[in-house]
Amino acid sequence: MLEGMIVAGEDTMAQSRKQGAETLYQQAFTQSLQAQALLDEQGRWLELNAALRALLGEGQAPGQALSLSLDPQPDWDELLAQLRAGAVLRQLPWNFRLADQELSTLVSLQALSGSKPLRILLSLQVLPEEGGDGIRDELTGLAGHALFMDRLQLALTRSRRNKTAVAVMMISVDDYAPRLAARGQAQADELLRQVASSLRDSVRRSDTLARLGGDVFALILEEVGTSLEAITLAAKICDSLDQVRDLQMPQGVSIGGVMAHADSTPWDLIRRADEALREAQRHPGHAYEMAF
Repeated sequence: MLEGMIVAGEDTMAQSRKQGAETLYQQAFTQSLQAQALLDEQGRWLELNAALRALLGEGQAPGQALSLSLDPQPDWDELLAQLRAGAVLRQLPWNFRLADQELSTLVSLQALSGSKPLRILLSLQVLPEEGGDGIRDELTGLAGHALFMDRLQLALTRSRRNKTAVAVMMISVDDYAPRLAARGQAQADELLRQVASSLRDSVRRSDTLARLGGDVFALILEEVGTSLEAITLAAKICDSLDQVRDLQMPQGVSIGGVMAHADSTPWDLIRRADEALREAQRHPGHAYEMAF
């Protein structure tokens, strides 16, 4: 009798641990800033997290066949066999064709351990060459807000795995609003294009440069050796903007930068960089402020 009670108790605890793990996983899936989805064995959507819905829109409804929106269409039976064998499929080049846009992506697939029936986790990374709302800024050609946040989440993941540093900068054209009011939209737009071009020439090819909206640009620097390297780049950016004759910015640009901590999240870094930017804007001319 006692033995039966012990076994029953162990079963209850095991079930409780399983339910707890499932709850934690569900929270991580829902709140993740990386675009993810759960698929069934036929490759149909079961659930999309908010980050993926923001990229694909509402056209991808649960139950829709995955292959209907992909190019090239994958051999699902072959993929399923590999997943059942425990393989993790990474960097699959798939194009999502939607009504108003086409996204070029890299997709990773992984079967969830112990799930019956089989459930598959899809993680999606948008390639920066593609357009779309929040993916590519139409005015400057830089990454947009959604792509920037996707890149920042991936950069933080890589930094923790490789034990490297990540820095984030926000860059603002201080006299943009008065210029817009005084000279009109066309000249204000040209100013932003010139700033974007100057910034692009100042950063490494491996860095992610984006326009978040209005006169605010953002930059992700991966594998930063020290905070001094980030400060040196901020100074280089200021110097490069001085060389652009048509900018004529008496108020200059302001740069706010932060170094990521071990527990940093994308939104935490954006908040801290924005605070550093506001501090830099208190000083006239080109100015930068680094927070640690």
